[in-house]
Parts: sequence; C-alpha cells; structure tokens
Amino acid sequence: VYRVPVRGETVVDLPYLYPPLLAVLAAPLTLVGPLAASRCWLVMNMLLLGAAIGLLVRDSPRAGWLLPLLVVAAFCFRPVIDVLSYGQVGLVLLFLVALFAVSPEDRIAGAALAVATWIKVTPVFFLAGELRRRDPDVVRACAIASAAILAVLVLLGADVVGYLEFLSGETGNWTNVEQASM
Repeated sequence: VYRVPVRGETVVDLPYLYPPLLAVLAAPLTLVGPLAASRCWLVMNMLLLGAAIGLLVRDSPRAGWLLPLLVVAAFCFRPVIDVLSYGQVGLVLLFLVALFAVSPEDRIAGAALAVATWIKVTPVFFLAGELRRRDPDVVRACAIASAAILAVLVLLGADVVGYLEFLSGETGNWTNVEQASM
C-alpha cells in the first residue's frame, strides 16, 4: 500500500496492484537515490526492448540491418515512449513474452511465462493457448517455475497470502480501492 496526497490534505491509501515478485525484483533500486533508480530502470527497459526485438527477428536473413532499424522505429512509437517515460513494466513483459514465444526449449518458454505472470497477472492467458495446443510440457514447466517463484517469495517474506486474498476478493477487488486498503 502506498499513500497519495489528494487535494493537498487528504491522503488516500492505494493498494499495490502487482504480484509481489515485481516489488522483490525492484527492491535493489531502493538502495540508490530516486534519480539513479529511474535511470537504471530506463536503461534496463531500453535494453530489454532491444533484446525482445532481437529475439523476434533473429531468424530473419535480414536481421543484421533490420534489428537496428526496428529498435529505432520502436523508440518513435508512442506506447513505447509512454512505457519508458512513466516507468511502467510493459517492456519487461514484452521481453519475457517474446522469450516465451520464440524459445525452442519448453522449460525456458514455461519459465519465461511464469516470471511474466508473477510480474503481472495478464500473461497467464498465454497458458490457454498452450492448453489448446495440448502442449503439456510448457504448461508443466510454467507450473514448476511458478512453484519455485512462490517458494522464493515466501522465503523472502513477501506477502503472498495477502496478495492472493486481495485477488480473491476477500480484502477488496481491483475497483474498490477503499475497501482494499483497509
């Protein structure tokens, strides 16, 4: 939960909406000042964007000249500019989903999908495609990686139970901020 001033005096508690893994992964950024943390996050996102594009075009015979062109073009695309300027997590997810999509190894694809899902819930819908294709190896790898992530989060003391209660509606829901922050 974090506090946001409203109209100068009133303070509203807003719930932290992402799964706990993102907070754990971002925790080292708290060791430096806000400007340095922001710059680190920006550079990491820029590198992940380039890596995601590289993964997606690596099999192209024109990858040598196509990759730099696509990276420059991506930085002109408004949603990419917004993700970078607002410090959002979208490019981290793009990289993980690209890794999931192009990985020939089921374990890597499943692990990438598990990490993406533990950062933000929406990538879990890619599992539906794997179930539809009847590819149990990717689903199994995702389940094993998710269990490992859950174990690490519990060992690190992340409030996984509180997050799961929040998702289940026991402590509120996505649209009822006041109830969720009580």
